[in-house]
Amino acid sequence: MSRVHRSPQTTARSSHSQTTGTRLARRSSEEPSKKPDPTPPPPQTAKKQQQDPQEAFTAFYLRQVTSELAEDLDKIRSAADFNDRSLPLLVEALKQGVKTFSAEERLRIGRAAAGGM
Repeated sequence: MSRVHRSPQTTARSSHSQTTGTRLARRSSEEPSKKPDPTPPPPQTAKKQQQDPQEAFTAFYLRQVTSELAEDLDKIRSAADFNDRSLPLLVEALKQGVKTFSAEERLRIGRAAAGGM
């Protein structure tokens, strides 16, 4: 019978993988079972349903614009001349895009975004 000589690095790797495997096994067995939460929906849902369609459209529009322009907005925010007074100005500038939609479009989209008012 021949003996296999393991280097200290091989032994360390072997024990590390065993430890990691044990940790993963423990985590999966320690996870709590997923039971339905009997609590009512968060207040945000109720607020969303009561929101004015025009406000709902503006909020929806701003979410979409900031999502699409995320990289550019990050560059603007990291500019040397961007300060606390710049943010409200930036938000107002972005809100101007709402006017590119007709009143009917804003109302239709706003109602959908507000939960079908």
